[in-house]
Amino acid sequence: MFGWLKDKQIKEQKKLLFQNSAASKVLAGFYLATGDSANGARMEAHEEQNRLIALSVDEDAKIDAADLKIALDINQDLRKHHQRSLPMNGPFDEIYRPMLGWDKYFE
Repeated sequence: MFGWLKDKQIKEQKKLLFQNSAASKVLAGFYLATGDSANGARMEAHEEQNRLIALSVDEDAKIDAADLKIALDINQDLRKHHQRSLPMNGPFDEIYRPMLGWDKYFE
């Protein structure tokens, strides 16, 4: 009956994992290139943690609550780092999305 709601939740969670992956790679590269190895290592750790969460989820399943909390915490940290270090690139949600948009990404 509420299959559409589950599908929407799964899409939002996939967006979250995509954003985390893209942002952690960009921010790790930025920090490592500017000599900030501590934050670079932090971003690499976020990338690895996000990758492990993505690998643990079936294609049509929701992320379990504990992993979702971790992914949301990662996203919040990435947003703070983006705002502090790369605000000139534009808003977080516009920068870390598929080039052709979310609709094409989910086709």
